Amino acid sequence: TGTDDIIVLFKQVPSTNKIIHVNIYDGITTYNNTQWNNWKPATAVTSGSFLYDDATASTVKAVLSFHPDFRDNGLNYASTATVCPPAVLRINSISTIFRTLTITGLKPALQYGFEFYASRTFIGNSTICKIGNKSDTISTDYNINDYAKFSNITPDNTGKVVVNLSSIGDYQYLAGFTIIEGSSGLIATTTTQPAKTLAISSSSDEIVSTYLTVFPNPFFDNINLR
Repeated sequence: TGTDDIIVLFKQVPSTNKIIHVNIYDGITTYNNTQWNNWKPATAVTSGSFLYDDATASTVKAVLSFHPDFRDNGLNYASTATVCPPAVLRINSISTIFRTLTITGLKPALQYGFEFYASRTFIGNSTICKIGNKSDTISTDYNINDYAKFSNITPDNTGKVVVNLSSIGDYQYLAGFTIIEGSSGLIATTTTQPAKTLAISSSSDEIVSTYLTVFPNPFFDNINLR
């Protein structure tokens, strides 16, 4: 049996934690909050570039593949909402068919988190949000505390993420969403020491000379020791 030591250094990567909040509105009931973008979607029409919550510019835009109408839940709706500001849940984009929300202008080198909000003064419906093979469902009936949440989403090499929206019941809704921009967290690197020779005894007592190799270096999620 042979043993040896390897030193792995974990360095905390500063997270940008840049956040974009988007409120769906009908052009009338604007949510007056400088941290939120008011977006009035139209079918297959790409939004303008959203602002981060610190009012700085981003390159992020969005487009709904289908938007037939809005639904207004009324003034002072969801006053005790816990998932987002109550005003965000007031206006919803509605659809009875499958549609996509395509978000562009993201940074391919970063991972993102997404939150989607929906609520309606109506019963019997839920909105299913799906990104890749990840799915989350919002129970929208008079909803004040349910939302769809995704983490560690990597855009494609063009900076795009496609969100599939479908329904349980007749209707699906979208009241707004949040995009959390950040890095993956920890980067690990191994020290650049020469490979060590290990003496390993086999069942036949033959002495075998071997080396420990570590790859990839540096690494982000997984490391291989051979």
